[in-house]
Amino acid sequence: MAIFISSAGETGLNLGNIEIHTKGTFKVNAKDIQLIATGTDNRTGRVTIESNEEIKLNSKQININAKEAMSLVSDGELNTTAQNIMKMTAGSFQKISSASTFKPPGLVGSLNPRLAKSVKRK
Repeated sequence: MAIFISSAGETGLNLGNIEIHTKGTFKVNAKDIQLIATGTDNRTGRVTIESNEEIKLNSKQININAKEAMSLVSDGELNTTAQNIMKMTAGSFQKISSASTFKPPGLVGSLNPRLAKSVKRK
């Protein structure tokens, strides 16, 4: 048995949208699940997952591949933990924190005093 739902239209109530609302749990269970957005410009082709409490990803392996940019942002704490090996590879790496300030060589005295002690002058 298969179910196919198609929605098409360009104006009025026929915008081609499908909305499913429930007061209970909405569950999708299948052998494979694909969410695909095929936009025609930089304003469409987006997938949004939003929750007011928590989003859990639980899998044997999770791969994220961004072709242009990727951001992880938290208003609170951001924890990264690897029980075995953590690798970070970059063409260029910048470490920036509120405890450090980048200054060109020779201006060690103007660094955060706590950091200036650990920097050797040439």
